[in-house]
Amino acid sequence: ETLVLDDVAFNAQAQPVTITGTIDPLELGTGWPNTAYVEIGVRPAATMTTRNAGVYLIFFAVGDHYEVHLQDYSGQRPAPEIIKLAKTLAPFAYEIKLTPVTGGKGGIATLTVTDKDNVVYDAGLVPVKYGYVGTWEEGVPGSTDPTESFSNAYLFYSIIADRRGTPNSLYRADIGDITTDIPKVPSTIVGLSAVVDRKFVSIVVNPSTVDFGKIIEGSSASSSVNVVNHGNVLADVTAA
Repeated sequence: ETLVLDDVAFNAQAQPVTITGTIDPLELGTGWPNTAYVEIGVRPAATMTTRNAGVYLIFFAVGDHYEVHLQDYSGQRPAPEIIKLAKTLAPFAYEIKLTPVTGGKGGIATLTVTDKDNVVYDAGLVPVKYGYVGTWEEGVPGSTDPTESFSNAYLFYSIIADRRGTPNSLYRADIGDITTDIPKVPSTIVGLSAVVDRKFVSIVVNPSTVDFGKIIEGSSASSSVNVVNHGNVLADVTAA
């Protein structure tokens, strides 16, 4: 399941952008392979609904530990620096820094991870170049120069499994809130916690963001969020 926050556009080409958040441990039931994973990142408007441009964090389980790294969708960057965490060190906080090319397109991204014991892991020694268009498969080159502008960028996240588990076996990924330092983006974005089994799941949230603006002391504000499950299995969904 992939959710593009399509009513939260911001300019990631004119100034640096920092994206932060926290990811809880993955819960993998019987038969779930290590290819169940989470993606969080940014896509340009031109390809917001496709997988051929953008930059994102990817997080998945490998045996007794987790692996976290950045990558782009075109395979143009050097091999990513992978951060390895013992499963006992999750949940972990992440910080993605996007530094755009001034007056150009694309930019470079770095990743910092902080585990639950406040140990910091800096993968900034191998920055990821983004802004290329091509295949999203790793190691397959697309264009030779950045061609995508992130002046109208969108946040997105995915809860993905390349293969399904055994019947009635759950895969759970709690993403929580995603924040940015762009003034026009609401400081808190509604996240999802989804419990998924081996069948088809499709969850639509409307609106995908709620921005109450400034609330005067003593006053209150409220809003409602409509969640529709278009799939054929039961899914537990909570607002983070």
